Amino acid sequence: MDNNSAHAMQVDIVNSSNRDITIAALYRPNMEYFPPSIIGCFVVNDYWNEKALSELQETVGADFLVGLQTKENSSKHLFEHMDIVKTTIKCQPDQVNDIIQLLDIYSSRYVICLNLYDIKSLFECSKSFKFIQTGTMDNSEPCSIQAATQELVSQIPSADLIKGIFVNPESNESLALDDYAYISNAVESACDSSDIYYSQSTVDAPSHCCLRAIYAEP
Repeated sequence: MDNNSAHAMQVDIVNSSNRDITIAALYRPNMEYFPPSIIGCFVVNDYWNEKALSELQETVGADFLVGLQTKENSSKHLFEHMDIVKTTIKCQPDQVNDIIQLLDIYSSRYVICLNLYDIKSLFECSKSFKFIQTGTMDNSEPCSIQAATQELVSQIPSADLIKGIFVNPESNESLALDDYAYISNAVESACDSSDIYYSQSTVDAPSHCCLRAIYAEP
């Protein structure tokens, strides 16, 4: 069985019956147990080296690794010569868990989800991505899909610099078709010819409304 066939079988298993498989997991160097996953995530600033990352990938059986870069002074393209590290995602330290949730694409929180081929295709766009998030994370103020969308779009660079983007609206209930259309129209206007991927998730929290996205940097 070749690698493509094996991977296709793995995707079919995850999609169909075994929701307990961890799709995306965060690993720290001092963990006592490294649970298996398909997308292995690590914080770049935890001082991982190439040997440790190779051992991590082998231990957890991940298809590939994703580095989370929480400091601006790190080099732009980290581990770009390591095939097992697909890309790095720039984010704030308090956004790490949000990215893990975003990449956990078969989680029960998703109403509409991507598949692993979509994620791999997206990460082929660039060795460096940026994470952005807008909206209301609790019930402290009213939620507006339109306002959150416009705030998200305002953080996206000009269309000719964007190679690919993954957008995930999340709220306390499934979005109406008009809201979903509003988001897609706004994003597609800002990212004219990019590869654009969407998902949708829900969470049991009153007035929760946010948009998360990762976009490929040039």
